[in-house]
Amino acid sequence: MKKGFLKMAMLHIISRGEITGYGLIKEVEGLTGIRPSPGAIYPILKSMKEEGWVEAERRGGKVYYRISPGGEEKLKEIQELREEYLKKLHQTLSLASEIFHHGGEVDDLTVMGMILPLVSEVTELMRSRKDIDEVKLIIRRAIESLKKLKGEGDDERCNN
Repeated sequence: MKKGFLKMAMLHIISRGEITGYGLIKEVEGLTGIRPSPGAIYPILKSMKEEGWVEAERRGGKVYYRISPGGEEKLKEIQELREEYLKKLHQTLSLASEIFHHGGEVDDLTVMGMILPLVSEVTELMRSRKDIDEVKLIIRRAIESLKKLKGEGDDERCNN
């Protein structure tokens, strides 16, 4: 997993409420299907603290992290950038699909264009915190179905 994506995922998780480093590892794994190592998580937490995105408090031998006002601002900035990026990506795929569509057959760009509404729907459900476990289950099933089409067996990472 790319460090920048992991950092943004961690900030999103921390914005939900106080959490320990170990809790972050478990939440990132639940969100992405990939379990980050402590060697990946703790340096990012340190940099997020230095950047003023999170605050830390030691209690009972554990360190609890919570989002700071600077982190809330960063989340708003990320949300705006994400929406702009998705809009541009959708426009690009739609245009490319229209230009390269051949006589009614489904081409690669048309299939890829179907992903954008899916991302949009998942994003809305995640934002509303509605049926998140059901969303995760649907996505895991879709991943497994696609892997079966490719001829890959069950993947341990997607069964969590």
